[in-house]
Amino acid sequence: MLKDTNEVLKSNERKFNLSRRMLKAVLLLLILLIVILQFDHLTVLLKNIL
Repeated sequence: MLKDTNEVLKSNERKFNLSRRMLKAVLLLLILLIVILQFDHLTVLLKNIL
């Protein structure tokens, strides 16, 4: 019984770590996307200034 509980806890921890990694990856992608879009915007602004 105790062994089973331990196994369940371990697998839950693994799932949790995986989901955290996925969240980090998604957040990084979102930030990258925003940066790229802003960069595009900035280059247009710079072209207008120069």
